[in-house]
Amino acid sequence: MSAGSQTHHPSPGDLALFALDDETPAEAAEHLRDCGSCRSTLAQFRRVTEAGRAGATDPVRPPAEMWETIRDQL
Repeated sequence: MSAGSQTHHPSPGDLALFALDDETPAEAAEHLRDCGSCRSTLAQFRRVTEAGRAGATDPVRPPAEMWETIRDQL
C-alpha cells in the first residue's frame, strides 16, 4: 500500500460523486485499489446509482453503516 493511500480516504460525498460521474481521479483510484472499506462504500453508491438510472420502482435500501455515517455527519 502506498503512503498516500493510507493517509487520505475520499469523503462519502466524493465517493457518491465518483459513482454518479463514473469518473475517479487518479489519486482516488490508487487509494481504492488498496482500501477495501472505500471500495465497498463506492460499490454501494454505484448500486444505488444504477438502480436510479434504471428507473427501478423498488428502492434500494442503503446498508446500516451508511445511515450511521449520515447520522454522524448531522
